[in-house]
Amino acid sequence: MKSSFSIFRKKFNFDLFEKVLYVCGAFVLAFFNSAMLLYGAFAFTFLLEAKKFFQTHNFFCILKILLASIIVPNNYIIIFLTILFYLLSLKNKKTVNFNLCIIVLLLICNAVLNWSHIINISFSMIYLLPIIMLFSLFEKEQTQLKENFHTLSSLLKNILFLEIFSIIFSFLANYDILKLGGNANDWITGTFGYHQGNIFLYFMLFSCLIFKKDYDASKKKTNLIYIFLSLFLAVFTNSISLILFFMISYFIVTIFKSSFREKMRDAILLVVGIILFFLFTPSWIKGYLMKLTNYDYLIQTVAKLQVYEDTYINIPKNDAKFFLIGNGIGEYSSRAALTCTGKYVEFYNRFFSPSISEYTNDYILNRYIKYNIIEGQGTLYSPFSTMISIQGELGIIGLLVFMIIIFKLFRNSKINSKIFLLFFLFSCFIENYLEFEKVMLLVFLLYFLESESEKKSLTFHR
Repeated sequence: MKSSFSIFRKKFNFDLFEKVLYVCGAFVLAFFNSAMLLYGAFAFTFLLEAKKFFQTHNFFCILKILLASIIVPNNYIIIFLTILFYLLSLKNKKTVNFNLCIIVLLLICNAVLNWSHIINISFSMIYLLPIIMLFSLFEKEQTQLKENFHTLSSLLKNILFLEIFSIIFSFLANYDILKLGGNANDWITGTFGYHQGNIFLYFMLFSCLIFKKDYDASKKKTNLIYIFLSLFLAVFTNSISLILFFMISYFIVTIFKSSFREKMRDAILLVVGIILFFLFTPSWIKGYLMKLTNYDYLIQTVAKLQVYEDTYINIPKNDAKFFLIGNGIGEYSSRAALTCTGKYVEFYNRFFSPSISEYTNDYILNRYIKYNIIEGQGTLYSPFSTMISIQGELGIIGLLVFMIIIFKLFRNSKINSKIFLLFFLFSCFIENYLEFEKVMLLVFLLYFLESESEKKSLTFHR
């Protein structure tokens, strides 16, 4: 005779409970500024999906956990999860990716040639190795990724509604501040947390392309509503640079790849996006954009351009080694280098002493303290980006390797993935997105969902 507990377990709707838990977590985050219930919801997802995975060995269970780690306000959970899942995957299917091995070898050689500090190398590996593992993990499981595409689309629709609820809660909780003319942009981040507008926008644009892919395959008109909602939330973040980069990427790819009918549809979507951008963007931002069209004002105002000039022209003029192989991994402007200054993340100084190279101190740190910490300026002033960090730490050799990788991925992908890859490349000019695992998960996931051939990957099975 079955126990009452087993009967309860069969009748209990775990999926509905999970959704309610996340909505309640969003409510608590908005009104009480506490993410504890959200973390509880994530822990519930982890346990539920881990159990399903060990029963079914369906990789989508792992993917759902990783996606859930993106929407909680923490950037480090996903790093440890990726390492865990990658190590578990080695037990079932041991593979060695030749291309990824070469990249790791190049990083090691660069660290040795530049005598990089151990602590800087360590943090570089913490940020970069999980991204390499993530690529390898998705490459091995791309068949299951494609088979579960519609399940993924349904999951993203649920997350979209969760984020809408979260934003509504945030507006209600901060209504008095908004009434007095306060800035709402930091609250258009849903469950992602404050100052995570860029990651939230990346997720919404990724979701938009998934819904577009779903619409192209099924022709279900309800997907058009989801496309509109995800675009609407993305535009509402007012992340000007990223929104413009996405529009440009979308236009460049679709103008060459689609039929006349699709071009007309995409042109309409582009126009709608531009209209939404100008309708919901504050007047001061539009005025600022107009000022940036003046070259003299651009040079004087956008501090990041001065860092590009130092990194690509001024320093290499007097240091040939810097031009060829950079200043060493984790020794210039990457997230690892910034972490090792003790100014980037709070926990660092509790455990380690600052490790700052001369170039980081002279060209990066002082600007970071002035523009980011003291003045609270945005990405146009931040003295770092992936393109600055690669040249500054790996030199022109590292930059060429990076561009070759992007080219190979672009060549093997289809239209939606091409749009996202080009958008990612453009965004690498303003932020260290290569070291954001939440971003790279979305880039790799869309790539392997649309990768033209599994046979093209240079993977050797043992």
